[in-house]
Amino acid sequence: MTRTARHRWYKRHQVRHAVSVRAFRWLAERKLIRGGPGSHFVLSSHVLQLARLPVELAGLRIAHLSDMHVGSLLTPEHLPAIVRAVNETEPDIIAITGDLVDVDNHYLNPILESLLQLKAPLGIYSVLGNHDYRDIASEIVHGFRMA
Repeated sequence: MTRTARHRWYKRHQVRHAVSVRAFRWLAERKLIRGGPGSHFVLSSHVLQLARLPVELAGLRIAHLSDMHVGSLLTPEHLPAIVRAVNETEPDIIAITGDLVDVDNHYLNPILESLLQLKAPLGIYSVLGNHDYRDIASEIVHGFRMA
């Protein structure tokens, strides 16, 4: 696919995405969801029994954030509540595994400001997802490195 064809496809995708997200958001805000930003997310806990896990890693707590797709539906205003909930679990490591942004990087700075509040003594690690690559990956990587 040529660069021009890819650009046209991406613009058409953005329009379809914006229409569907706005419709769902209207339904959610008007009919389905009650409560403020950050009041509706899932925090689950799993204990894994790994036979070959080194003894020094027993009890290691990993927080995993994935597929947040921050944009029109999940906005930066939702992130402080999510960050607080993650920090309250007192993770040793935090993994952010892709699709942080949705459609464009418009919200990248507010996203990074919120994520800077995450706390994990052994570090916070992130990889890009397919939406992140579509949304100018170099800007996201640069933002994370600067943060």
